[in-house]
Amino acid sequence: MSPGVRSAAVSCPPHPADKGQLTRKKRLGGGEAFVWQCLACGRQIGGPISLSSVPDPRAVPRWNERLAHRAQPTKRKRDYHARFKRPDWTKRLRPTVLARDNYTCQQCGEIATDVGHRTYERFGEERLSDLEAQCRECNLAEREQRITRSVLGADR
Repeated sequence: MSPGVRSAAVSCPPHPADKGQLTRKKRLGGGEAFVWQCLACGRQIGGPISLSSVPDPRAVPRWNERLAHRAQPTKRKRDYHARFKRPDWTKRLRPTVLARDNYTCQQCGEIATDVGHRTYERFGEERLSDLEAQCRECNLAEREQRITRSVLGADR
């Protein structure tokens, strides 16, 4: 185990214990403190660590501000992304829809690499008629339009 990686004793739920790293963090009054930073969520794990328990203070990396300020996904977003990693989607629905549509985007006619929803009424329990093959550009454009409509309130 490398010196900066957290031991299995402390973890940042629900993240694995081995996803922490000892880092140096600036104190408000000046100076530095040694703390554990979760590499999965960017948050600080526990309180400051004493200098005597740090084997080589010069080898400890600085606190990762970019990681600490990364937006955390909502439960809805995590569930949405988890849906597309399920075996019934990756092994059955997606390849079936692409083959049915002859790997052709149903919106522009280019080569299809993605599968999009025609309707979200049965999201999670889609029928083949609810899905269509799309190229990456059309899939992203449709997603952007749907998100914009929902944000502006026109999708109700």
